[in-house]
Amino acid sequence: MTQTVRGDTDPAASEPFRQWQYAAAALKAAEARGASHAEIVQLSAAVIRTRNALTLDRVYAGWEAPDDILKHLTADEQLLHENDDTARA
Repeated sequence: MTQTVRGDTDPAASEPFRQWQYAAAALKAAEARGASHAEIVQLSAAVIRTRNALTLDRVYAGWEAPDDILKHLTADEQLLHENDDTARA
């Protein structure tokens, strides 16, 4: 297996990872400051979307993801399309 030297990497290849990191940090910050339930749900969805995009990016780049990870992608997508059942009226 050939190792990549840091300077030889394509900066665009790490963009999905940066987006996921940003989304996770935004969620953590919102939770720490006591953000509203609606904001937490919105930011949680962003974390799921960016994590899925990162996973797919790696799969398209040749990573052979375990079956359980690929199954989670489908479940996550379904979760993102369901209404929030924890919201209180």
